[in-house]
Amino acid sequence: MISRQEPGKSRLSYRLWIIFFNFFYFNSCFLCSCFFYLQVVKHNFLKQHSQERSTRNILLPAVRGSIFDRHGEPLAISAPIYSVFINPKKFILDKK
Repeated sequence: MISRQEPGKSRLSYRLWIIFFNFFYFNSCFLCSCFFYLQVVKHNFLKQHSQERSTRNILLPAVRGSIFDRHGEPLAISAPIYSVFINPKKFILDKK
């Protein structure tokens, strides 16, 4: 048996492939142009806004815990300390 195609079916198939190809081709071109615009043209603007959203400076006090021995006696306790120092090369003695 020889199978015959219906007349015009191959033309319809060809036209559907052309429409399908053009649809994906133009959508791909549109997406590539959007990617180019966002990554090249708007790069600095988007980078600045991402830095503002993700980076924050927060001052955290450094509070340390105490260290105890096995009997519960403190071995090391955190306490505020004030320091004063002098650079001997810059310190001038009054010679009277």
